[in-house]
Amino acid sequence: MISRFAFVWSVFSVFIASAQDSSPTVVFSQLQEKLQEAYSLTYDVETKYHYRGEDKLMQTHFKQQKLSYDPYAGYSFYKEIDNDIKIYYHFLELGIVEESKNMLSVFDHANDPAFSRYVSSYSNDLDNLWRLANIMEQNKNSFNYEASELINGKEYYKYRVQNYFLWVDSSSELPYKLESLTRNGRVLTRLYSNIQFNKNMDTSIFTYPENDAYVLIHRDPNPKPLVGSQAASWSLTDVRGKKKKLADFKDKPIFLEVWSSECNHCIASFPTVKEIHEVYGEAIQVVTVNMDYDVKKAKQAIQDYQLPFRVLMGDASFYRDYLIRSFPTYFVVGKEG
Repeated sequence: MISRFAFVWSVFSVFIASAQDSSPTVVFSQLQEKLQEAYSLTYDVETKYHYRGEDKLMQTHFKQQKLSYDPYAGYSFYKEIDNDIKIYYHFLELGIVEESKNMLSVFDHANDPAFSRYVSSYSNDLDNLWRLANIMEQNKNSFNYEASELINGKEYYKYRVQNYFLWVDSSSELPYKLESLTRNGRVLTRLYSNIQFNKNMDTSIFTYPENDAYVLIHRDPNPKPLVGSQAASWSLTDVRGKKKKLADFKDKPIFLEVWSSECNHCIASFPTVKEIHEVYGEAIQVVTVNMDYDVKKAKQAIQDYQLPFRVLMGDASFYRDYLIRSFPTYFVVGKEG
């Protein structure tokens, strides 16, 4: 009787010890399984990075829910960046709202061969906890436990997974921080918070809004060329707030450049555009349209690069009507438009 009791007690003790095992290996495995088995996730990510000599901070909010079938992502997602850019995806429907630009971009899954790449690029980055779970799964037998660290009084396990460093809360078994290196060798840090598992969400959360207040941009993969067509009229302001219309420039042909101060190729083009302005300024008008949606940034670029030509501030309607897809973009508009 005693020996039988001892056997039962020993089995029970092993079970309790196993259930309470919080070793680094067990915590890593349980986090990976918990993430992969979740049917929905909501969480926030704070991303710290360095860009053009400045430290930057980006806030991202995620909502994700698995679908029984989806040929592209396998799940619906909503991704909000800095309370401005809102990305919606639900079963073949992808739309992006940019509040600061008053713009809604809609992508065509039926006719655009690049549609799958768009879905992947907007969802499959390291901010995405399901992407992190896949990396953990692929490296479950090759990750390295580095150390235990105390951060703000809490214990975190630090792991090396491929070229990433991952910190996991040893108590809650939730991811806390992920570090990776950018192409120029700088550290990019992601901090995860407010993680919720298996919360039921209505599909409307993942469906882009049909709102007449937004300028609607259909991302046509094969737009009709604008060459030979009548140039769309526009009314834009310069950096001093003065309105300018296309009709105001019809006495001479227009050389038109569309650019952004965040675009290195645009900056590289400025010497050539300056030369066109200086050499051919009597015969043509050089007009450029800045698409920063930020007058302060545009003024700073004008000052930094000593731009002598006219700079107008672009808007979503101009972006739509002139089929802008990349920067810089160039047009030549005849005297008759």
